[in-house]
Amino acid sequence: MAMTDALPASSSASLSKSVNRWLRAALIAAAAWELTDALTSFGLLFADVDMTEIFGSIGGRILQATVAVGPFAALAVIILAALNRLPWAMVAVVAVVLITWLSAMPGFVLNRPDFDGVMTTLQTLFQIVACPLLAVMAIALAGRRRNLPLATALVCLPTVVSLIGLAAFAISVAIYGF
Repeated sequence: MAMTDALPASSSASLSKSVNRWLRAALIAAAAWELTDALTSFGLLFADVDMTEIFGSIGGRILQATVAVGPFAALAVIILAALNRLPWAMVAVVAVVLITWLSAMPGFVLNRPDFDGVMTTLQTLFQIVACPLLAVMAIALAGRRRNLPLATALVCLPTVVSLIGLAAFAISVAIYGF
């Protein structure tokens, strides 16, 4: 069976309707956040700023491609999950994760992140190492249609981590000020 079809009867029989709804909801929620995040950067395509001056020639092109493709990939996740095409929706989420990872690479290479604090080290290692590995594992699970709840958790984890970081930042600003 091709991945373009909805979940086969044997898969949907093993996944209850409520679990299937939760998987779809998790994918749509993660994609909605990623879409919001991507749309905030979409204006850079039309700004009078040359990205090559910011990150060098290849880094600027990667950033431009990320800004251009990101919203469409996140929108594809929402549409595919709404149509119950969970394996393809997970592939699209993996595309969003890898696009985000790829856009961060020029900054990591040029600025050589410091590993001074524990949280900085954990966040940097998560972005550089864990996100692509989680994406590859999720795509393997989704492609084989095995353990879709685990695949969903793997593809949603980078979004959850970014939301936790945003919440921690908001709480620290609320407590200590900006």
